[in-house]
Amino acid sequence: MKYFVLFLLLLASCQASVDEPGNEVPTSLEELSNPDKLSVYYFHGDGCPICEQQKPFMDRLEREYDIDVVRLEIYYNRVNQQLFREVSAVYNTEPRGVPTTFIGEESWIGYNARIGGQIESYIVECLQNGCEELI
Repeated sequence: MKYFVLFLLLLASCQASVDEPGNEVPTSLEELSNPDKLSVYYFHGDGCPICEQQKPFMDRLEREYDIDVVRLEIYYNRVNQQLFREVSAVYNTEPRGVPTTFIGEESWIGYNARIGGQIESYIVECLQNGCEELI
């Protein structure tokens, strides 16, 4: 009984941290975008080595360009898996793997220096000239 009560307390504390302001988890396409900033949708998987390489790059872009990077883990999150399928359909592409990044009207699958350069250049172009956001 003592362990059951401890389990319930632990569960309640975990739920409270998810419900705090700023920790909201999007559950639909409508909840993904930030109307005040350029949104970058970064689908990744926990344990994916290429995703791990891209994470610091995405953090840097978010700091340097004041954009909204929406990070969505899909290996262990069914809601995010469904969002990945929906976003891929909007971009007329197959949800083939991670990392996958969606910005404006463009998308990239995978990550390396060349793709990183393309992503950053496209962000700069969107911030300077605007770009149509599909979501």
